Amino acid sequence: YPCFTTAVEAGRKGQTYPAVLSAADEEAVHLFLAGRIGFNDIASVVAGVLDRHEPIADPTLEAVLEVDAWAREQVGSLVRT
Repeated sequence: YPCFTTAVEAGRKGQTYPAVLSAADEEAVHLFLAGRIGFNDIASVVAGVLDRHEPIADPTLEAVLEVDAWAREQVGSLVRT
């Protein structure tokens, strides 16, 4: 269960990692359901977005919404390349 391990690690890191994980996972699943990526690609896409993330300590609601949008864009850029 690679996504489970990634989710636990994001939770342990805290800050804005959980928001990025959630957004990236949602977008990766949408791409899977649309037939654009394989099921096994979901975990690597999510991990790739998390690797690119620069966390924000004590984020405001605005910051959480910004990293959510950023993560969704990153999924698109990872899949297009």
